[in-house]
Amino acid sequence: MKVVFMGTAGPGGPPGRAHNCVLLETASARLVLDFGEACSWRLAELGLTLCDVDAVYVSHGHADHYVGLFDAAVHSLASGCRRLRLALPRPLAAELLELVSSLLPSGLRGEVSVLGVGEEPVRVGDLEVAAAPSCHAVPCYGAVVRSGGSVVAYTADTRPCDGLYRALLRLGRPDLVIHEAALPDHLEGVAAEKGHSTPSAAARAAGELGAGLVALVHLSEASLRQLLRAARLPGRVLVPSDMAAVSL
Repeated sequence: MKVVFMGTAGPGGPPGRAHNCVLLETASARLVLDFGEACSWRLAELGLTLCDVDAVYVSHGHADHYVGLFDAAVHSLASGCRRLRLALPRPLAAELLELVSSLLPSGLRGEVSVLGVGEEPVRVGDLEVAAAPSCHAVPCYGAVVRSGGSVVAYTADTRPCDGLYRALLRLGRPDLVIHEAALPDHLEGVAAEKGHSTPSAAARAAGELGAGLVALVHLSEASLRQLLRAARLPGRVLVPSDMAAVSL
C-alpha cells in the first residue's frame, strides 16, 4: 500500500500546505481520507480526478475535512468526470451527505453514491475500511484501513482517546498511525478541551498502539514550529510535508 500525504495542515496551518487529505493506493484501489481546502490541487498534481478515486472518506462535518470537494468536482466536470463516491461513517452518513451535496456543482449532485462504513470492515477494491469513533468537539470517526498484511490507522480529529485506539486495533497492529497534532505541547489543556492532540500526546498514543510509524498531520504553525525545533523526534515519528509518500 502506498500512502501519499496530500494535505497535512489544519486551520491556521503553515502557508502552502493543504488541509487534511491522505491518499491510500494499491494496485487496484484508491481511497482518500478527508478532503480539505486545496486538496483538489494536490489531486490534480497527481494527474487524477474524482473519477480516478474509488471513494472519499469524510470523517466529520467540519469544513476543513470536506470543503475541497467543491474545487475537485469543478475540475472533474471540466474533465468529463461525473462521479463521486463517498465513504461515510454510518451514524453521520445523512448529515455528511447533505453537507457535501450542498457545495457540489449541480452537474454532480445527482451522481453521488454513498458507502456506509461501520465497525465491521467494508471493501473498497482490495482495501478493507472500518470506522472508529474519535473524541472530538463534534461527532467524528477515524478509520482503519487494511490491504493484504498492511494496516493504516487514521485518527481524524481527536484528543487522546482510549476508545478510539482500542477500536483502531480491531483490524490488527497498525504499520502506520496517521495522528492529528493540531496544537503545541504547551497548549495541551486547550487541545484536550477542543478535542485535539499535541505532538507529544500523538507520539505517545502511536507508541501505545505499537505502530511501526506515526505521521503527524492537521498541523498548525505552532505545532510545526515545535516539531522543527526538536533536536530529535521520538521513535519513528514522521512530520510529512504535502505530497510526501511512504510505502507499506
